[in-house]
Amino acid sequence: MDIELQDGTTSKPPRIDGRRLRSERTKQLIIEAFLSLLRDHAQMPTAVQIAERAGYSVRSVFERFPA
Repeated sequence: MDIELQDGTTSKPPRIDGRRLRSERTKQLIIEAFLSLLRDHAQMPTAVQIAERAGYSVRSVFERFPA
């Protein structure tokens, strides 16, 4: 599907990379889980707690936030 531009030429719309979108969503959920745990408890949460709260594996946490 081509899109017509103002100058009369056509261009293809940018491709959306589903893998990148999922990765960004996972990263955002991990951040939200971390912040939620900080609000709930006075101590620093562990990677296991963050992963459990976010619904992902500990590996996913470390892939996105290496130590």
